[in-house]
Amino acid sequence: MAVIINKATDNVYIGNLKATATVTNGAFVAPNYGAGTAVVPVDDTAADGYGLLLAYAQNTKIEEEAVADSATAVVSGEYLRLKALKVGDTFTTDQFKGTYGSINVDDIFAVGDAGTIEAIASRTPVLRFRVVEKTTIYGANALKVIVIAN
Repeated sequence: MAVIINKATDNVYIGNLKATATVTNGAFVAPNYGAGTAVVPVDDTAADGYGLLLAYAQNTKIEEEAVADSATAVVSGEYLRLKALKVGDTFTTDQFKGTYGSINVDDIFAVGDAGTIEAIASRTPVLRFRVVEKTTIYGANALKVIVIAN
C-alpha cells in the first residue's frame, strides 16, 4: 500500500489534521478543518466533492526496524501528511480498485469509497485522473496517473 508523487507543482503539505481512523499511505481523505481531522470518504458521493487530499506518509523508521515504505500508515489520533493535488500533478499508486488487466492507459479514474481510486462511468467527481502508465511499485501492480481536474 504505497504511493509515490512523481511530479507536483509545489512542495507544500498540510500537517495539522489528525486521522480519525487508520489511514493507509496513498488513500484520499476529506478534511474537516473545524474539527482538525480528516476522514476517508465512506461512499462515492463523499468522494465526489471538493477538497480531497492525498495521504502521503513518510517512513520515519530506521533501517534496522525493517519497516517497508509500503507498510506505512497513520493510526487514529496521529497527524497526517497531506497533499492537495493540482492539475498536471502525477503520482504512482497501488491503491486502486478494479482488475489490473482490464485497466487501460487513458482510462479516467476518481476517488471512490475507502479513499482509493477507481474507474468512473456516469459519476461527475471534482477530482479526476487519467491513467498514463501501468507499472509496479514495491513489487505490486500500480498505476501512474495525472490529475486532469480538481
